[in-house]
Amino acid sequence: MKTRVSIVKTNNEICKKFSSKSYKSMKKRLSIFLMILILLSSCKTKKMMEQPTYFPQKLTTEKVIEQLKTLDNIQTAEIKKMSIYLKTNDREFNVTSSMTMKKDSAINISIQPFFGMELFKVELTPDKITLYDKINQTYYTADYLFIANHLGFPVNFFDLQSMLTDRYFCLSAQTEKSCQLLSVTTEVINFGFENELLKQQMEILPDFKIKKVLLKDKLHNFEFEFDYDNFDVVDGVIFPRKISIVSKGLKSQNTSSVTIEKIKFNQPVQFSTTDIRRFKKGSFDQLFKK
Repeated sequence: MKTRVSIVKTNNEICKKFSSKSYKSMKKRLSIFLMILILLSSCKTKKMMEQPTYFPQKLTTEKVIEQLKTLDNIQTAEIKKMSIYLKTNDREFNVTSSMTMKKDSAINISIQPFFGMELFKVELTPDKITLYDKINQTYYTADYLFIANHLGFPVNFFDLQSMLTDRYFCLSAQTEKSCQLLSVTTEVINFGFENELLKQQMEILPDFKIKKVLLKDKLHNFEFEFDYDNFDVVDGVIFPRKISIVSKGLKSQNTSSVTIEKIKFNQPVQFSTTDIRRFKKGSFDQLFKK
């Protein structure tokens, strides 16, 4: 696994001024928060499913993965309104956002802090992440190796897609050892892997919904924990209405949550386009340092 070392050179054209110190701080945290994406998923519905309270006997790693993949039935998702809360050090932020996703192709996230006006936009594709700062007419772009170097986790587009939709993924697909069944009780399966550098552990409920995901960079003692809650059925898709995220490092701890108010699945979606010619290019590396 790659270490947390920057691979993108600072671009001299990066925006030199920000409207205020508070905006500068908000911009940094919103940008990083969105990149590690911690964002996105939940829903309201009238129908609730009856949930099993125990696991079938004789579970194996292969059977668990097979069950998890049967729940991977999201082809598109369109979130019209989503609230994001972030608390870092002594600051708190609440912003409204929306998201459009087409499986294995693209994820667009629009950040609208004030009266529905889009100030930031994040575009994720299998090759790269692009952030648009519409206030300063600046865009930032990076590949997933850059993100992995800063986060300590070998994440790619498909991993982030799964985190945001509460679907199965295994970071160790990029290492020698695959995820496997770790332990089973009557109430939860522990599933994942661990090596000298990285740990991934998922808590799986008896109906094979993923309740928690822990990702830990053991080399730098840094971790993310995702907690999925308020499960409902929307357009035939089992989905959490709320995601809570905690990131912990040696000197800091950040908490965030995502709550969705309006969402629909597996219907035709359209992505808004951004004319990149109107923006100057900035550096994601510099953005992380601010």
